[in-house]
Amino acid sequence: MLAGLTALRSADHTAAQAAFSQVVVAEPDNAKAWYCRGVSRLQAGDAEAAVNDLGRALRLAPTDGNVLIRHAEACMAMGWRTMAQQDLEQVLALRGDGPMAEHALLLLGELSFAAGDLITAKAHYDRLIHIAPYNVLGLVDRGIILIALGQNVAAIADLEQAIDLDTTLDMVHGQLALAHHRLGHRMEACQAWQQALDAGDLSVQESLLVFCE
Repeated sequence: MLAGLTALRSADHTAAQAAFSQVVVAEPDNAKAWYCRGVSRLQAGDAEAAVNDLGRALRLAPTDGNVLIRHAEACMAMGWRTMAQQDLEQVLALRGDGPMAEHALLLLGELSFAAGDLITAKAHYDRLIHIAPYNVLGLVDRGIILIALGQNVAAIADLEQAIDLDTTLDMVHGQLALAHHRLGHRMEACQAWQQALDAGDLSVQESLLVFCE
């Protein structure tokens, strides 16, 4: 196991999977080995093999939050939305707060947003921010949802708080600019677009030229 974990930490997935394969052959009921090989396969881009390994780990450890979350991620990569949602809801049933619940709510929000269900996505992010008010990714994602819902004032509050918490979130400035623009805040929008461009977001060039020159 140690050799596999060392290789996994260094992203040497060939070595990691070889090491974990030896363990699962010798110890087929070792849930951690199945989990770790599944994680390695998922990180290497082999979602189908990852689902199989993580599914085996889940049968051996059905209440392990880490396994449930990784299995959900593999299912999402496969496009299996319903199965992923079931995993994530099980995480929340087992753990109503804490890092695992936060991760599950982020992924549930992502699933709902991808399906075009903005109201449900916002509800997941609302719950996330209720239990973790300083979750930066939750604030960013809810801000994007609020823009899509036309709630631009609330979106600005979320996005500005996220930037205050993590000043490296340069790519958020484009979304912040959009919210200001929709409210008619030309100066603030142009400033945010310029910050996005300075951070390397070339998609805002047209907006700067059209609205700020």
